[in-house]
Amino acid sequence: HDETLDTLVPKVVDISGGNGKDPIDPQTGLPYGEVTVGEGRTALVKTFKNSTVITSAMLPDSLKTIGSEAFLSCTNLKTIDFAQVEEIGESAFRYSGITSAILPETLHVIGLYAFTNCTNLTSLYIPASCTSIGWNAFAQAEKLLDITVGFGFNADLTITYVGNNKLTAE
Repeated sequence: HDETLDTLVPKVVDISGGNGKDPIDPQTGLPYGEVTVGEGRTALVKTFKNSTVITSAMLPDSLKTIGSEAFLSCTNLKTIDFAQVEEIGESAFRYSGITSAILPETLHVIGLYAFTNCTNLTSLYIPASCTSIGWNAFAQAEKLLDITVGFGFNADLTITYVGNNKLTAE
């Protein structure tokens, strides 16, 4: 138990998992394994940036924004529960290890480069509620070949540079 962590991040991040003796990576100060963000938090910005020890993340329904670089370069992050997120910011998952993304029906915005260089991303669901997709949001996601959009998806939105420029869908 680290009182400093409780003082700096009260009721924001609950930590589970661990390396067998300590749930915190001494090099980065970030949690190992699965991360659960506590209820009440409404936004994340650069929160887990560059953490190579996080493998999954559970977000609370109170979280509305996954902001700029929140999970940037989390290379071992494989899964995430997006809960009720409304906005995914610029480079939020860029260079992460995420393998699939089922974006929630509450989502409105996918920012610039949000999933760029997610080389393990194979499938994606974009809900009809999404009204804005940033430039190169899925660029260099070389394995992304399965994209599903919700019924009523805005036909005027363009998804550019998907899968290392192998696929452009409108």
